[in-house]
Amino acid sequence: MTNKVSIARLVVEQSPSAGPGAHHRLCWVRLRGWNRTLFILAVYIPHVGWGPYREEVLTDMDHVVNQHAKKGDCIMIIGDFNSKLPRGAPGITGKWCVHPEADTGGKHMMRTMASHGLCAASTYFPPKGKYWKCKNKHQVRCYRWGNATYMPPQPTDPEAEMRLPRQIDYMLVSKRWMTSCRSCEVKWEPSMAKFGYRRDHGMLSMVWQFRMRQPKACERRRDFEALNSDPVAATLDYHVQWELWGN
Repeated sequence: MTNKVSIARLVVEQSPSAGPGAHHRLCWVRLRGWNRTLFILAVYIPHVGWGPYREEVLTDMDHVVNQHAKKGDCIMIIGDFNSKLPRGAPGITGKWCVHPEADTGGKHMMRTMASHGLCAASTYFPPKGKYWKCKNKHQVRCYRWGNATYMPPQPTDPEAEMRLPRQIDYMLVSKRWMTSCRSCEVKWEPSMAKFGYRRDHGMLSMVWQFRMRQPKACERRRDFEALNSDPVAATLDYHVQWELWGN
């Protein structure tokens, strides 16, 4: 558990809150990690209805990463992208992605992820579920809503088609450091506390643990190569004779 004071000591650089360079849709910070600096970018991408403004925010996101993320940083882009990524895209998403195909915003995201070496960490972990027993006494896993992060409001007309949950919030992480991500899940407790049921957006929670290489244990060995030199051998003989007979 870290507090605000300890986090403030880890800040290397951060986005301005006002003035030139400030952006009300993007917020980033560079934190000094255990063995790697973290570049964390929080972003909100407007939905498709915003048209050109949506493309402007996506372009600004690419510009911020290219300008402020240093070489070797572990990049994390977290936020509401209002986009759908496809399931099982090699090096991009895992098999626990909700949507089988990508939309227009998802295709733009995939290009950004490919250019910066990112993958959607929230799609590589199975959602929590319950076991239901069948007649043949085998257990079948039921995942209910899966990894969906958004519950759209349902129509008031009982004959209208039900709106399905969507996965439009993601945690994008550098592939190089994906093994440091220990778990990622959607938590609906804040939504339940506010509305009494699952509504609007769920909260993505990720457990991050730095992994480091363990150095190999090496045995110290005596180096006798210097004894091949005549001056060194003569000096050794002199000290041995002094210890034996000099006293």
